[in-house]
Amino acid sequence: MGRFDSLKKIDELTIENIKQYESNFDFSAYEITDDKFISEIRSIENNLYMAWNLIQNRTKEMCKYLYEAQEKFKTQKDGSFMAWYKSMGFSKDQVSISIMKYKQYLEYGENPMALKSS
Repeated sequence: MGRFDSLKKIDELTIENIKQYESNFDFSAYEITDDKFISEIRSIENNLYMAWNLIQNRTKEMCKYLYEAQEKFKTQKDGSFMAWYKSMGFSKDQVSISIMKYKQYLEYGENPMALKSS
């Protein structure tokens, strides 16, 4: 599985339908034969894969919510959006980057690569 394969179908992912990861790592190529070790590493791989997919899904949601809030605050007093997100502990940089990512996501035909975590 390529590095970005999990991002290709991010719109279809929900926490409930993240599939179990199937390792394709060739332990024998590195002369690793201990079954207990291999089993433990495969378990770690699966947990890491699921966590990665969850983070990608949540990143999209967070970017979307900030974008939607910004759009709604445009009709309100200047500075109200910034005061709102700062009240939740977000920085201007975090919010600006998240909104920019979501705008790129929309601009490029809802391409999940625009939401890539950096």
